[in-house]
Amino acid sequence: MKHLILSDNQISDEGCISLLNNLKNNKTLQSLFIADNPIGDKSIKTLVELLNNSPTQLKIIDCRGCKVKDTEIIKRVLSVAKEKGITIYQDQLTQIES
Repeated sequence: MKHLILSDNQISDEGCISLLNNLKNNKTLQSLFIADNPIGDKSIKTLVELLNNSPTQLKIIDCRGCKVKDTEIIKRVLSVAKEKGITIYQDQLTQIES
């Protein structure tokens, strides 16, 4: 599986964290679309951990419309994504492309 599209599926933080934890050893996923779900800071913190600590091949992550409020977490995920050449789409800060 190269692309996982779960946008607008009412995925909670708990569901998103479970999903991200199951992707820790995935080496084929290139795109993750989790936009317009009621996920928040906890999910994005887990995303940062995934990006920092796993052999991910992700190139695109779309989390527009999610309920992230902690600007420090947003800055961290954008920084890690930039470092790893991942494009992140989200509402709170400008899209960053590598």
